[in-house]
Amino acid sequence: VNQQRSQKIFKAQTPMDLQQVRTKLQGFGMQLLDGIDPNPDNFVCAGIVHMRAQQVGCLLRLEPNKQAQ
Repeated sequence: VNQQRSQKIFKAQTPMDLQQVRTKLQGFGMQLLDGIDPNPDNFVCAGIVHMRAQQVGCLLRLEPNKQAQ
């Protein structure tokens, strides 16, 4: 099992406000990478997690599914 990669699929409890999602991702310290994904509703982000012994690069991709119920 590759511990460096993880995927989670979950159902949102409320409809997603895409502007609010952008604001929250930026609040986590992630850099939004606009124009990377061909779907404009998807979010692609990059950041660095600073720990005592090392720094770890983090990539995030959030794909809202508006058709899911």
